[in-house]
Amino acid sequence: MSILLQALMQKQVVNQNTISLSDLREGSVVLVRGGFGSEAAVEATITCVCDDVKNGHPGVDYVVNKTQEMHWAYLDQVKRVITY
Repeated sequence: MSILLQALMQKQVVNQNTISLSDLREGSVVLVRGGFGSEAAVEATITCVCDDVKNGHPGVDYVVNKTQEMHWAYLDQVKRVITY
């Protein structure tokens, strides 16, 4: 069996519940994981939805609701939309 065929057969879907830019808007409340996804999820309010937050990748600017700290995140770090 070819290496390519083996790779295709073993491919796993990591996350089927992905969030797109159209799922978000300024003022949306979300759960987001900071630190490039390595930190615990926090509740935050979106301040800007960006086609290019950094290096050509979509993402968001947000304020952590508990601390009022401002951060940015790639779109795949947004784990759940609480309020659109």
